[in-house]
Amino acid sequence: MRKNIVHNFLDFSLRFAVPIVIFTIVSALVMGFFALKIKINSDVQSLIPGDEKITRIIKKYEGNEIQVEYFVIAVESDGLFSIEKLRAFETAINRIKALPGFRLILNPFELISFEKKGKKLTLLPMAKGNRAPLTQKELELFKSRLLGDKITKKLVISDDGRVLSAYFSSKKIKNYKKYMDDINLIVKDLKNHFQVYISGSIPFSSASKKFLAKDFPILISLAILFILFLYFASFRSIRAIVLPLSVVVIGTLWALGFMCILGFQLTIISIIMPPLVLTLGSSYSIHILSEYYRQSVNSGLTKSWITKAVDHVNKTVLLASATTVIGFLSLLATSMKQTKEFGISASIGIASCAFLSIFFLPAALSLLKNPGTGQQKRARGGMVIKAMEQLSRMVLKFRIPIIFFLTAIVIIFLLTFRHVGYQSDYTTYFPEKSKVIRDYKVIIEKLGGFHQINITFTAPENKRNYFLNSNVLKQIGIFEEKLEKNPDIYYSISFSSILKKLNKRMTGKYEIPDKRGLSLLLSRYFKTLLKTTEKKNLFTSLVNSDFTSFTISLRPYNSKTKRLLYEKKLQALIDLIQRDLDETIDPSLKPEIWGRSLRFLSLSNLLNNDQRKAMLFSMFLILIVSSIAFRSIKSGFFSLIPMVTGIMLNFILMVVFNIPFDMTTIMVSSVAIGIGVDDSIHFLLQFRKQEKNYQDISMILSESLKITGRPILLTSASIVGGLMILAFSSFLPIIFFGILVSLALATTTIGCLIILPAILAIDWKIRKGGGSSP
Repeated sequence: MRKNIVHNFLDFSLRFAVPIVIFTIVSALVMGFFALKIKINSDVQSLIPGDEKITRIIKKYEGNEIQVEYFVIAVESDGLFSIEKLRAFETAINRIKALPGFRLILNPFELISFEKKGKKLTLLPMAKGNRAPLTQKELELFKSRLLGDKITKKLVISDDGRVLSAYFSSKKIKNYKKYMDDINLIVKDLKNHFQVYISGSIPFSSASKKFLAKDFPILISLAILFILFLYFASFRSIRAIVLPLSVVVIGTLWALGFMCILGFQLTIISIIMPPLVLTLGSSYSIHILSEYYRQSVNSGLTKSWITKAVDHVNKTVLLASATTVIGFLSLLATSMKQTKEFGISASIGIASCAFLSIFFLPAALSLLKNPGTGQQKRARGGMVIKAMEQLSRMVLKFRIPIIFFLTAIVIIFLLTFRHVGYQSDYTTYFPEKSKVIRDYKVIIEKLGGFHQINITFTAPENKRNYFLNSNVLKQIGIFEEKLEKNPDIYYSISFSSILKKLNKRMTGKYEIPDKRGLSLLLSRYFKTLLKTTEKKNLFTSLVNSDFTSFTISLRPYNSKTKRLLYEKKLQALIDLIQRDLDETIDPSLKPEIWGRSLRFLSLSNLLNNDQRKAMLFSMFLILIVSSIAFRSIKSGFFSLIPMVTGIMLNFILMVVFNIPFDMTTIMVSSVAIGIGVDDSIHFLLQFRKQEKNYQDISMILSESLKITGRPILLTSASIVGGLMILAFSSFLPIIFFGILVSLALATTTIGCLIILPAILAIDWKIRKGGGSSP
């Protein structure tokens, strides 16, 4: 029934070839108009799915604004404490603070210090007037206070006294480039005095957009050039270059146009969609053209032979595109919005290319004169055909060793696949030599970075002034001492640490006061500090006004790699903190560990689950489709063997070369499954046809490989070569994606031409009771 429908559509497209060609061109122009309007989403934080538990706690303590932008500026100099330099730094801070939506969180000039005068503590600004020093006396006082304060060290000034920093935050930003242009203009003058470093979500998102805008035209151009070369090398015909290229370009425009209409944006993930569609879509035209040139020897005055040629491979094209679409749509089972959008967009592009290959391409070919004899001979003979004959004999001869080789791959896979890593550090996406990474490394090394974790305690029954009780504070102090000994905690601050500082000013002892009266006195000074600092800064988040809530704020970082903590190492730190809490803190205080950086905590497990769900979902659906198409569950399983072999080898290589799954490469298996089964379907369809023509397995294999070998090699070469173009991307995960899918498909092709024929030969002999000898 399906064949009849396709056949009728083919006849229709040939009868109305001119209107179909015109309609296709017009639709391409319309969708191209929408494609030009597609926006780039460079927000790297938006890749992180929300964790319900962490999100709930953040809302509890900080309100509904979950995705907050942050920005750090640090300046370094040997002669850091200079009136001229500090004035320049202050000016830059004020100008950045004046940008729309920005809020200053912390800077060295507005910090508060305390000084003992007689028996009293006096509240003093770290810098006179909360500004940069104007005189040498003010400069020396500021320097001594800043370097002599235990709290400011590692907070706004580095241990070596060479780096000062300021921290800002803002609500969601739409135009990262504009903000970074403004910031770069502001810090331009600073470079006359300092080495300037800027980092945070805003610089990373701005750099992301820059690289995306740079990669997009390069990847598309390289994909088109490769397709042109491939078609020329394969067919050496103008029509075999222009028309198939038109198919994939129009299919890609349709996909981009629909992305715009559906409100999707280009992200670090979906940037690979256009070159992927260009590459994958070309394989369908190769099948059509191969059969077009093969059947052209039967051409006559009418064009009905074109219908016969396309009809001969339409099932292959339809099944191949259906399985590829299933592979992409399986990404809907993942948790990340961007991955789902990529799956939908790529599916639209693949379906469009398949549709255009079957209906637009034949219509356009029918308007041209019939191929010459040279092109006919190239399609029906040549070195590839002879190589396939030799390959069929080799497969029959070594079919048993081939099965042993497959068994060895399965065993190695089962021993290694659990060791594949998952990582969510988006900073690894960027080139190591890029400025955004260089600045990031300096800020991590000198100041511990900008990620923050909070531990909040709540007074039993919300008892007022509960956290002024010296016994409670000492209990928390024991816990804080454990935190300070952890090398992966760069800095921590709390009300009790400030209280100990104030007590040292009063009594000379850096400890929690024993007398409640002194604690009450010092708490009033602390309340004064809260009133004199800007709303919602670091200090105001440490305790609330009635001392029923108490928070420890800390900065975690990887002390060995000098990078931020992610995945297992972050989880290990949280587990250690939780263990210390259980051993030290009364459970009635209900300690909660929270912070925006903890959204990365469950991401590794999420990536792992997403990858497995998408892979199993796509394999299950493809098995059903293949089994229905072949009317045999066994044939459906056979079609999966080369693809599964390729994926197993991919996992093994990832373990050997320590390549982790991340937010982009988790799509590798699903994409490889959808694409990798195409060649198997093509070969199995031909094998079943040849079974009806021959009773000898050697002839069945030989003819099957002779007919399918060339298009399989051409389509595989086009896909592998096209995907290797992704190695020119600026983003490491995209490079890995291209390499991993290419490797999977290269091994899948080998499996299709060697392993699958060996299995089919053994199965044929079993079914025939031994059959003919090879």
